[in-house]
Amino acid sequence: MEQPEGDLKRPRVEETEANPLHHTEPSRVLHVRGVADGTESADLATAVAQFGPVSYIVMMPKQRQALVEFQELSAAQECVAYATTKPIMLRGRQAYFNFSKSQEIKRTVVQASASGTEPANKILLFTVLNPLYPISPDVIHTVCAPHGAPARIVMVRKNGVQALVEFEDVAAAQRALVNLNGADVYANCCTLKIEFAKCDRLNVRVNSEETRDYTGALPPMAPSMAPAVAPPMPHADPQAASAPGYPGAAQPYPVGYGAPAAPYPGYPGYPQYGVRGYGGQYGYPGADQYGMGYPGYPAAAADGRPAVVMLYGVVPRLTCHHIFNLVCPYGNVDKVKFLAKPPGSVMVQMADSLGAHAVVENLNGLDLFGSRLTASASRASHIADGRPPPLPDGSPSQMDFADSMLNRFRAGAVRHQPARPARVLHFYNAAPGSTVEKICQVLGECGASQPELVKLFQKDAAKTDSGLIQFPTPTLAAEALALANHASMCLESGGVYTFKMCFSSQTIVSS
Repeated sequence: MEQPEGDLKRPRVEETEANPLHHTEPSRVLHVRGVADGTESADLATAVAQFGPVSYIVMMPKQRQALVEFQELSAAQECVAYATTKPIMLRGRQAYFNFSKSQEIKRTVVQASASGTEPANKILLFTVLNPLYPISPDVIHTVCAPHGAPARIVMVRKNGVQALVEFEDVAAAQRALVNLNGADVYANCCTLKIEFAKCDRLNVRVNSEETRDYTGALPPMAPSMAPAVAPPMPHADPQAASAPGYPGAAQPYPVGYGAPAAPYPGYPGYPQYGVRGYGGQYGYPGADQYGMGYPGYPAAAADGRPAVVMLYGVVPRLTCHHIFNLVCPYGNVDKVKFLAKPPGSVMVQMADSLGAHAVVENLNGLDLFGSRLTASASRASHIADGRPPPLPDGSPSQMDFADSMLNRFRAGAVRHQPARPARVLHFYNAAPGSTVEKICQVLGECGASQPELVKLFQKDAAKTDSGLIQFPTPTLAAEALALANHASMCLESGGVYTFKMCFSSQTIVSS
């Protein structure tokens, strides 16, 4: 039967050795089709690592395609040959590999993130997602070293855990981005999101725990600044699918790359730092000076671990200041935020994970104003800046205390051993010449219950007064701490003193 003109199909031409179809010359660059949604460059690099070193990868997620450039032509040929007989899977979906018409991937601009692009340069911005373990310049350096040793590293902890990493050249930075973007530094946590930075040079003026120059141009870090215990070091080859600390890990960490396994002393369920990967315990000098192994509290979020606590069961009468008053005896407080839902929930960002753990350990289950307080670690790495609606009393529902002089674990600040909630409070920095009646008046003006006993310490030539306040129950003492901590005491001469309190393990013996 004849078909109408214009509707004729092209005759099928069989592929023969003399007439090859879609023939493309072998190339170090492979065109990958059928890339599964959510595939990262690190996933693709891991899948093809068995064939040889990869120089460059460009992801095209909207087209579900990618380009892979091998260092050697033989590696690309082996990959194509393998893919014709056995499937190469990416996140559970088969990907298809063919030679590209290009002999090299253009490296002027690459897609650094879903939000946009930045010109390729030798400085990368590392963002660490879900940082359950400490991230330091040495950790970043160890991870990057197989792809090109960094020259300078600067940690940025303003919004979570980030690092600016400067390499010797653009090629090294590109290799690190291709092979590490999307990889986990430790098993199922500390995921790296990497993109090109906007700056073109890092200025490191001193070697410290937060900034490091690896070129040897600066003196080494001073012994007093060096950490007493080094954090566990990550595996240096994220491409190895069986490498411990990365997806697919099925074997224990090798010596020198130990995973934190044993718990913190006094903090059940929280992993501790290992000593160069050997799982040693904390050895900070003077760790017992402030109780519960606190090493004098490093700078804000210096350990790189989550420091956000969720409080549930907070009654409506409390404000951000009241929450700060309650938790500040356990560590420096960065931010406090009341959430609209669920009612009675509050986020507290501490300056470091030790303070967060102390809050959870000591305040969880505390009865406060007729409600049982629940404290637990949050999955969030930080509290984002914002301007949420005010509380019912008109006070802010989110406040920043990072620079507050009331934080007690700052350098040079007066510190006291953190204690569990008890019916006795230790007060200090009270106005000189204070009396029992004056102390009770300060508590009453703040809405706190009246105590059973008040004991003033007798100290010669003391500039301020201190002592103990005993309540009938720990609940009443905790309520007084939330309401009256940091109250102002004024003298007739015009002087103003900040009345400070914390829980005490002592008791008052009535005479």
